[in-house]
Amino acid sequence: MTSAPTLQLTTTAGVLVRNAEFDVTISADTGATAIDAADVFLDFDNTKLQALSVTPNPPTGMSTVLQQTFNNTSGAVSLSYGRTTTETGAQGSLNLGKVRFRAVASTP
Repeated sequence: MTSAPTLQLTTTAGVLVRNAEFDVTISADTGATAIDAADVFLDFDNTKLQALSVTPNPPTGMSTVLQQTFNNTSGAVSLSYGRTTTETGAQGSLNLGKVRFRAVASTP
């Protein structure tokens, strides 16, 4: 039995003060399963955070960036990849990219 791919979000940010900027790294682990596409949709509280940028990191075997957007009005980030017809897909531990945020309100 193979396990399903997993998605992980990591940051070194702890307690944030207003206007502090930090990155959230988006990673996936597919194990031995090759994937043809990856779609990451993140929702965030736009009263506390503002997205500043989405930086893709296309993995080997899935090099086409299909979408890299953010919307601070709705509090949403989208990042999508796909493979070309000559690629075999991506597998293993993948760093998919990062999102840079700014705190617009202090956190406890």
